[in-house]
Amino acid sequence: MRTKPEYPCSSDEVNLTTCSRSQDEDEKTKKKKTSEAIDITAAAMARHPALVLYKRALKLSLDWAVHRNLWRGQAVYIRSLFEANRHVRNPHDQRVLLQETEKLLEKWKHPDPYRAPTAPGGSKWERNLPVPVLNEPQPQHLAKVEN
Repeated sequence: MRTKPEYPCSSDEVNLTTCSRSQDEDEKTKKKKTSEAIDITAAAMARHPALVLYKRALKLSLDWAVHRNLWRGQAVYIRSLFEANRHVRNPHDQRVLLQETEKLLEKWKHPDPYRAPTAPGGSKWERNLPVPVLNEPQPQHLAKVEN
């Protein structure tokens, strides 16, 4: 014979202390989950500008060293700079670090950055070469017409 599962607030048997405790616990867990979600969202929002700056730093360093084997060492160095400040959680300190990074990237900017030839600003961008016009092939042997 199956027995009914016991719920703290079942309609058969109401125990007010158990019911109120479970509601309080539910409210606490909801508040805890909400605060955790807010913390995660705030962390993600603070992380985004750092990721944008990291990507920009990598692209700027690639302007200075076009070959990937030379660039790799610079990329590792840039990664170590960003990893060193990963633990900073204070929003004010984060803003200061982001502003300092912006200034540093402005200083690192290459005067003549590398652009792919077919990209906007590249050497082949919007180059419209005329279509070659081929003359009609001249017959090698002209047939003599006899009257």
